Amino acid sequence: MSNPEIVGTGAAEIRSELTVSATTMTNRAKVGGAVVGGGRWGGDRVRDDERTPSRTGSAGLRARWSGGTMYAAAGAPLLPLAGPLHDLARLGPVAPALGAGVVAAAAAAGAMQRFGSGGQRRRRRGRSLSPRTRAKMRLRPGHGFATRGQLYRQYGRWPARRIARYGRPSLSRRDRWFGQWPEYAALHGRAQGLLHRWGVYSTFEDLVLFIAPPQEGKSQHAAASIVRAPGPVVVTSIRGDLIRDTAGLRQQRGYTWIFNPEGVGSYAGNMRWNPVAGCEDVMTAVRRAGYMVEASEARGLSDAAFWEDMASMTLASFMHAAALMGGNMSNVYTWIMDPGEAEHPIYVLSDHRQAAPVTLQVLRHLYAMPDKTREGVITTLSRVLRFMIHPEMTQILCPQVGGAFDFAEFLRSKDTVYLVSSTDGTAPTAPVFSAFLAELAAVSNQLGNKYKTTDGRVISRLDPPLTIVGDELGNTAPIPVDQWASWSAGSGIVIFMYFQTWSRIQERWGHHGAEALWGSSKMKIIGAGVTETAVLERMSKLIGKTDVREPDEITYDSRGRQVKRPRWTEVDIAPVADIRAIPSGKALVLRSTASAPTIITLTALRRLREFKRWVKAGRPVEGLVDVPERELPTVRPELAVPRPAPAPEPVIDEVSARRARRPSAAPPLPLPPRGPAEPPRPAPPRPVPAPAEPVEPPAAPPVPSPWSTISTPAPFGDATDAGDVETGEQDGADAIPPGFSPFHRRVGGA
Repeated sequence: MSNPEIVGTGAAEIRSELTVSATTMTNRAKVGGAVVGGGRWGGDRVRDDERTPSRTGSAGLRARWSGGTMYAAAGAPLLPLAGPLHDLARLGPVAPALGAGVVAAAAAAGAMQRFGSGGQRRRRRGRSLSPRTRAKMRLRPGHGFATRGQLYRQYGRWPARRIARYGRPSLSRRDRWFGQWPEYAALHGRAQGLLHRWGVYSTFEDLVLFIAPPQEGKSQHAAASIVRAPGPVVVTSIRGDLIRDTAGLRQQRGYTWIFNPEGVGSYAGNMRWNPVAGCEDVMTAVRRAGYMVEASEARGLSDAAFWEDMASMTLASFMHAAALMGGNMSNVYTWIMDPGEAEHPIYVLSDHRQAAPVTLQVLRHLYAMPDKTREGVITTLSRVLRFMIHPEMTQILCPQVGGAFDFAEFLRSKDTVYLVSSTDGTAPTAPVFSAFLAELAAVSNQLGNKYKTTDGRVISRLDPPLTIVGDELGNTAPIPVDQWASWSAGSGIVIFMYFQTWSRIQERWGHHGAEALWGSSKMKIIGAGVTETAVLERMSKLIGKTDVREPDEITYDSRGRQVKRPRWTEVDIAPVADIRAIPSGKALVLRSTASAPTIITLTALRRLREFKRWVKAGRPVEGLVDVPERELPTVRPELAVPRPAPAPEPVIDEVSARRARRPSAAPPLPLPPRGPAEPPRPAPPRPVPAPAEPVEPPAAPPVPSPWSTISTPAPFGDATDAGDVETGEQDGADAIPPGFSPFHRRVGGA
């Protein structure tokens, strides 16, 4: 740096005047015995309670020059300008434009200083723009919100890349830094910025909780997350718009499965699943039965926990027995509702050598209970299995052939499963959807523990991860997310949860479950229009407070000079009123590891490039059929008049049946006619010892018998008259005496 060339006779005066000005400003900067040196860019740092606004005057340079280097004193050591003044002449015609740019930059800096945050601490003087207005203008929402550096370090892709190093080991360093970012991060929206808007991302280890009233961007945000998910996706929804807007784009990655038993939306279901298949393993039966019973609300029952436990054990035993005989849910429902089939599952479990013995004990204990207790268990089970009344549900859950959904094959693919139910609060699909998701999570946990990378390393998570997008999760599939949060991130499961109110979360999972769910959510998003005081106050307290500067306190010393002292006040960064007044289409976001919140413009499916290309191509969707119209039974008015029911067929017991099968006995023979008494027969002769030589006895004359003259009577009941029967030598009157009855026994001729 060359020495200054001062032209004119006042060179010495200029140097002396500069020295005096610098000395004067240094002396004026003394406050309370402490010297503040270096101005804004240097010197010792002073505590907040020692700060006093500088009252130094501006030091000017009253000199004339014609060239060279200019020096100026502005409350700091003498600093040179960028270069000699005669170099400015080289700019030529661009000087006006450059000057206009400098003026515009200065105006923008002044506006930011006037309306902005003013660094780390904002001075509250005059009017300033509200966070709502600043969010609309794409400015930083206010003091205490995330800066650009914090957005990059805490909400950007950098933390997602760091997690992907071990969360997605299949991605190389090049893939993480130069590849497609949806492979390791999920975009939620854009924060402040005029020219460049900073993106707000979440990692694949973050549990996302989104609370917003209807029509505030939840479905569009969920659709964008579905389209950009890198692996298999499971979607729960109460409307058909998610299928209509995302099925065609997801078909570009894999197959699309639709579980739509109630015919919601435009596309009919194309999948079958038998919940009994796989219950040969009693642990699988216990898991599925437990989730079914837990998803069914046991309202109106005293001691609900007791009934749920008994119902879970009983349903698991029935499902285990049905699986051992190759049955389905129809067999289980029949055993529960028909008392005449109660012995069938006991027969299956007792006759099958590989059946779990405890299931047989459970069923025997059930039928040995008092009638009132057994009826309570049956009532709980009938409420759980009320989905079997729907014919479409029965057709899906009881397929004639097959029906075993391959969960392991699905987790290794990039397919998509849509679980759709109606908006009715009494929809019976919740137990089935909960059991399906529970089985999917169990299989994913098993596969994750055995997953190997290309280099042979064993990791404990799926790669790519399983994405669960739960739109109105409390109504469609009330799985215990508060419990899943403890292990889902480590197993490669990414969960997005969308709710309308905080009270619905507490109603479904209880107070402790809702608190656990709130604490486990690493990414909390509060949409526009939320009016629940519990949510607003909870979010405001979680964000915290900050210090802002109030107007200075003015006092006077003993000499009458004015002394100003700064005042600082602690205020909420995001008051309840400011959170409630968030503009439509935007949301307040807080990440658990971030030091400050931010306000974003929510990402929407309709603004994605791939969606616009798909719409321009005509929204092609392959392999899906429209929902057929449901055929309703015809009305028969004649049935309004009841008809007498036909008499039931008589029930023949075993004794009567044997009597009916016995051959008819022959009728008894008639007694001989009346006549003189038969003379007594002579006693048989005593045996005479045989002589030495055989002697032939003399021939005795034959004795006449009264039975020799009786002819064979006609069969009993024959229409032939008794007088027409030939009686030999006796006439008809003597053959059948009058008053004769074959059922009266007579002795002799009496």
